[in-house]
Amino acid sequence: APAASATAGGGAAQMAGPGNSSGTGAALLHAGGVLDQEALPVWNNAANAPWLHGNASREVLHETRDASGNVSVAVRRRAMRLLLRRRRRRSSRRLLIAASSPSGTDTGHQREARAMLRRQRVLLSQRDNVDARMLGEQRPGVPLVTEEGHVVEDGHVTEEGHVAEQGQGARPLVTEQGGGGRGRRLQADGGEGKQDGWWQPLKCDVWETTPTVVIQRDTFANLYHDSEDFVNLFMLLAILEMPLDGVQVLLLDLFPKGPFWDVWEKVFTAKSGEKQVLTAWEASEKYGTKNVCFKHLTAGIVGPAMPLTIHTSQTLCQGAPLVRAYSDWMIRGFGLQMATHFAQPKPPEDLVVTFMARRSSVQWPERAYCDDKYFKCELFAHLDMRKLGRIVRNEDDLLRKLHQLPNYAFTPAKSVVVMDKDFNVMKLTDQVRTMVRTDVMVGPHGAGLTHNIFMSDRAFLIEIFIDGSTSLKHFNNLCTWRRGRGNYLSIDNSPNPVKVDMVFAKVVEAINKIDPKTY
Repeated sequence: APAASATAGGGAAQMAGPGNSSGTGAALLHAGGVLDQEALPVWNNAANAPWLHGNASREVLHETRDASGNVSVAVRRRAMRLLLRRRRRRSSRRLLIAASSPSGTDTGHQREARAMLRRQRVLLSQRDNVDARMLGEQRPGVPLVTEEGHVVEDGHVTEEGHVAEQGQGARPLVTEQGGGGRGRRLQADGGEGKQDGWWQPLKCDVWETTPTVVIQRDTFANLYHDSEDFVNLFMLLAILEMPLDGVQVLLLDLFPKGPFWDVWEKVFTAKSGEKQVLTAWEASEKYGTKNVCFKHLTAGIVGPAMPLTIHTSQTLCQGAPLVRAYSDWMIRGFGLQMATHFAQPKPPEDLVVTFMARRSSVQWPERAYCDDKYFKCELFAHLDMRKLGRIVRNEDDLLRKLHQLPNYAFTPAKSVVVMDKDFNVMKLTDQVRTMVRTDVMVGPHGAGLTHNIFMSDRAFLIEIFIDGSTSLKHFNNLCTWRRGRGNYLSIDNSPNPVKVDMVFAKVVEAINKIDPKTY
């Protein structure tokens, strides 16, 4: 299936199809659409390329490397076609067997098989000529096939690469770039594609010159799933080396801004007050009904494809640079880097325990973030307070127990501060500010535990699995990626109401493992 190629540095966006060398997914292109050799390093090593088989392929690769030892794009295409041709020839042998008639009779199936065999041979000859053209060779006199599938018996290939038919003028078989076939026979004015009606020129009322990233958010009011889009955009900007101050982000979904809009406005906006991230509604206001063409357009990674969504199995990776870099990016984006443990002259001696409360304390976000202009409030008037699941039923008892921690006789003695936070009623900036100070976060399974990635290296996450959520690994993996496997504790298959003494014991265990002299 065609795969869109990401572009950087002004390269025109392409689609990876039969005549394009980037068939393994998104390839990075330099200015002008030239394939980046470093984007697909495995293609520079014949031993590691699974589609390079046979002496012919290796010979082609050996003879056509450049001064740096890299294989040219054209030769990569040539090697792929050598493999495909061998597969077709094996298919030809099967057709030949089917076309033979041991009894001397000639069935309709056998006639059809012979016709397919002749057609296949002609197609292979045509492809031979295209391949020769790509390698700078000429093979005049090779039979070709017209667009309608007829063999041009007395046709030949001229030195200019045109098909000359008897009684007709020459027409291009291959483009200047070496592509062949109807789908790639594009000229500046559309050529024959325009005549056939399948090619249409761009109609642009406005040319947008600002590099633009288009994203469809996975959701708008769940921190874990919103983080899918945040992490994906962070990776996109880093991989394509796109400066934040020169990028526009268009959100193509129809969600309202939601409770985490601060991330788009602060973390992914270079200068305060500028509108770099636009909702679909705001994009409509900016461009109206005009046809907009983009000089530099990049399609963002779909949210659920975020590499941090692994939640059904335990990760083997610890202290992942991607997660640590993303955590730092977010903290700095909110301007909270000086509030972290690392910014202090020495590690804080007070160990902060934060209970991540899960309460039904706010309206449904569709109603809370509606407006009378786009996301019509009248459509959500029936939604009232949102009732959450996985709420600790004896939360008051648990909190009373946790507040005894400052008086607990730790050995050696440790200073403990206990906080009880309902992030539903806090701004996101204040949520992150709370977490950069937290050393032990404890709470039931839920999206709020995503915040554990903002805690310090010495911090612990304690996850309480209630109401059937035990098998999920979302936050176990996030904690492991951020700081390591030893900093995660859990209470599996917990009843609800929870066993207060069991939760208290887990918190004490975590505190005992923390060295206050470390960050």
